[in-house]
Amino acid sequence: MTEQRTTDTLGHMMDAEWIEDFVTAVTSLGVEVLDRGVSTDTGHDLSIIVRGSPAKISLTRAGTVTSSTVSALLANRESPEEPTDSIPVLVGERILEQSRRLLRQNGWSWLDLRGHLHLEGPGILVDTDVEPLVARPERSDAFAGLVGLEVAALLLLQPDEEPGVRSISRKLNRSASTISEVLKALRNEGLLTRPGRPDTRDLFWRLAGSWNTPAASLASLPAPGDGSVNKALRLGLQDPESTTGWAMTDTMAAALYGAPIGVRADYPPDFYVPTEAAFSRAIRLLGRADNPADRKCSIRVAPITMACELRVDAAQRQLGNEHWPLAHPLFVALDLAADPGRGNEILEGWNPPEPWQRVW
Repeated sequence: MTEQRTTDTLGHMMDAEWIEDFVTAVTSLGVEVLDRGVSTDTGHDLSIIVRGSPAKISLTRAGTVTSSTVSALLANRESPEEPTDSIPVLVGERILEQSRRLLRQNGWSWLDLRGHLHLEGPGILVDTDVEPLVARPERSDAFAGLVGLEVAALLLLQPDEEPGVRSISRKLNRSASTISEVLKALRNEGLLTRPGRPDTRDLFWRLAGSWNTPAASLASLPAPGDGSVNKALRLGLQDPESTTGWAMTDTMAAALYGAPIGVRADYPPDFYVPTEAAFSRAIRLLGRADNPADRKCSIRVAPITMACELRVDAAQRQLGNEHWPLAHPLFVALDLAADPGRGNEILEGWNPPEPWQRVW
């Protein structure tokens, strides 16, 4: 998210984060957002379409909205410099009932961040509860939750793109306000440059420090063609680049991508599996190896589902005759980084083939 701001009619600064809160609220109702002016030059902050009716939106923010707050708002709104072709919307942390009535009587819409939206204009009337957006503590650690891992991975997968809150929100199916918090925390840690692009090496190693889930050694390896078992295990061997399923990672996958690593043909493969249920089911159906040296493969739940969604068909990509789908090189590299000695040495000499980029 950019650091741009626009001044509200109470003389405060309209943070882009508040605009994202409004965007989050309306898009959750199926409203289409066309643009965000985020500038006093445009006379509005964004444009929307509600059930086919277009509208420009001019936002103002406040904390607790009392009757006196509304009186000051109305007095300032009478200025001839104010735009007249947009719907004025007050975004408040707490809008009292009497204040809501005054706003409605004077043609104002509002978003109460505790969870209610009233939007009224030509051909438009929305009055409904929405997900509460208020009282979120500031995120101090970008990697404290799952969304932080997802955002960091997406930035490393697209290192040449400037991250936008709404585009990331759509790709990850996460709320824009949460994405905004994560990006702000990444900036505070110096992991995003001023234009918003990631400092790839530092971001990679920071993500690697949080890239850990328990592994299990299995006594058997799934057999291709065993339909009922494979379906239960969610292997996803058909059309792997368009489906979710097991993804080979670590040593064998790195070797197929051309990493400087020696590996025997019978080396037991390592896999990401998509869910805890698939992990537990695999242990039950394939058995746990009592001695890790006797394992036929090892599995771990992918730290983020993306690792089992963005898979690579090794044979189709001419990376060998391997029938197992491979994890994306980024996720293989994160696995290798867990071994500070051997992994670092491999990563130093590994440049994955095109179209993939080295970000470590």
